[in-house]
Amino acid sequence: YDKEYQHILENELKDKTLVEGLSKEKYAHAVWTVKKIHEFGGYAVLAHPYWVAGQKFHLNRPVYDQLLNDGLYDAVELLGDVTPEDNLLSIAKYFEEVAKGWLTKSLRKIPIISNSDTHRSHEHTYGRYWTLVFAEKLKQEEIFDAIFDLKSVACEHHPGENLRIYGPFDLVEYAFFLHREFFPLHDKICAKEGELYMHSLNGEEPDHRELERLKVELDELYEKTWGK
Repeated sequence: YDKEYQHILENELKDKTLVEGLSKEKYAHAVWTVKKIHEFGGYAVLAHPYWVAGQKFHLNRPVYDQLLNDGLYDAVELLGDVTPEDNLLSIAKYFEEVAKGWLTKSLRKIPIISNSDTHRSHEHTYGRYWTLVFAEKLKQEEIFDAIFDLKSVACEHHPGENLRIYGPFDLVEYAFFLHREFFPLHDKICAKEGELYMHSLNGEEPDHRELERLKVELDELYEKTWGK
């Protein structure tokens, strides 16, 4: 680590101008981390960038600004299990960075995701934050490609509150349509499937005929909505 860190410091960052308040020594750690994630085939996602932990930012603010300037990330977690203020700061920063791209007529590519960061199935934020990805196929590679191609939106829905969606305008508008017209039907079918599979996990014999009927019903819904 020390050897690779020193190489980044003395070569890649030697003549680089950084944002105010950020030392090359501090930023070199972040650069090394992103490189190592990519080396092992992972994706570098900037998680809850404005989370305040122990009365200080979990991710150093100048580091985040510099990572955004350099595009040294694969995606940004726009929403997560943090306070509303932390998430709103994240959203405000996202739109500010996108606006910079409009003003300079240069694409500032910021793929976004949303994540409930759930550690248990109850008394937490399970189901309150999620990412809606507009991928052509339900395959891992295509899902990631769609996110990196800016075809995803960040969603949040808390008990007693309205659904909120953030991202590119056209996708946000389409996402609201889907949540109004498509997902209630989709989720109703999937909930029935889930109940049947829970019976199976409890040692009961699943109703295979009903499961097959629900599968056909779901396929027909997809075909009716988008065609083959």
